[in-house]
Amino acid sequence: MHPLISLAVGLVVAWAVKRRNGPDDMGWWRLAAGAVGALVPYLEGLFWLGGAGVYYQAERGLLWSFLLLPLLSFITAGVLGSISRRGWGAFYLTVAASMLSTLLLGLLTTDGIQPLALLVNIRLAFGVVYDFDGVILGLCLLTLGMGYAFRFWQRDIARLGLGCIAVYLLALAGLHFTAWRFGGQYAEAMQLAPGYNVDALPQPLSPFNWRVVVLENVEAGGSRLHDTLINLKHGQRTQLRGNALRAQRVQALYRTREEAEWRVYSRFGGADGPEAVGAAGQRRIKLAWYAWSNGPFGWLAKYAVYDDPVAPPVRGINVQCLRYRDLRLDGARDADKGTYVLCPSATGGARVFIPYMVWPFAQGYHELVPVAGVRN
Repeated sequence: MHPLISLAVGLVVAWAVKRRNGPDDMGWWRLAAGAVGALVPYLEGLFWLGGAGVYYQAERGLLWSFLLLPLLSFITAGVLGSISRRGWGAFYLTVAASMLSTLLLGLLTTDGIQPLALLVNIRLAFGVVYDFDGVILGLCLLTLGMGYAFRFWQRDIARLGLGCIAVYLLALAGLHFTAWRFGGQYAEAMQLAPGYNVDALPQPLSPFNWRVVVLENVEAGGSRLHDTLINLKHGQRTQLRGNALRAQRVQALYRTREEAEWRVYSRFGGADGPEAVGAAGQRRIKLAWYAWSNGPFGWLAKYAVYDDPVAPPVRGINVQCLRYRDLRLDGARDADKGTYVLCPSATGGARVFIPYMVWPFAQGYHELVPVAGVRN
């Protein structure tokens, strides 16, 4: 979830956990506690100090764990209590509630979180809400505005706002199921081998915009990903004009279910199919992807498809490497976003690299080096 959305929800939660309406002796400190509690999980950005490997293995993990939430809330409340000289007890409930709201929203996104990190590093993602949801932000801003206009009733107004957000999330869950069922109907019509997986992924601009991905069962010999962009509203397709804004051009990519256009990607052979790389090349591509998907960064490989062979991204590698791209980011403004380079490892398996920009505007690569004791 985008930090701005988590922050807005955390502020509303801070009012909602007040014991009663009326004057609040905590004043601005209550909102400060809600804001800090909501943003604590995003301190995971500090893991970059240990390198890209540490960050990607711990991403949405340790600081997003329900198991560590009481301890993190206690530490945060203690810091706020020391600064304000009010004691940790005055802040604990507000901090814990706002932090919990961030974790719950994270569970509903496409990337998800590791809710039991420290005990079991399993990633859960329900894919119901897009990372930056304008409706949730709008409801929060409306709630905060009403709370300032009618200060005596701040608690009840905040709880009403959270109720509206909950109803909206339930509506999104219904839309998610509709999109998922549409993908299942397509898979049945195409007579795909049993064991395929259907994912419905929320998209920007509208809660009715969804990406539906059908992943064939790799263990059963399937190597294709079927992808489409749909809008669940009934109506005509958006017509573009010559001076259309970028948002309008993006919205035009989403078709009604009746007009849906499915794109089929070969995971191991590029856009032209497995025969384009030959049997030996396809075997090498497949082994590299398996080594990646079964390793500590395997969750990044789920929607990745082979693109082309590339030169080694760093010195010391004397063989050709392979580039994969995340089909969900196809067409993004940053052409390198969602790109991964896989190179053979001397000890077996694959070395995974991600691109980044270095001064002066040259491209470098981070290697995702596995860290012992930290796994996804």
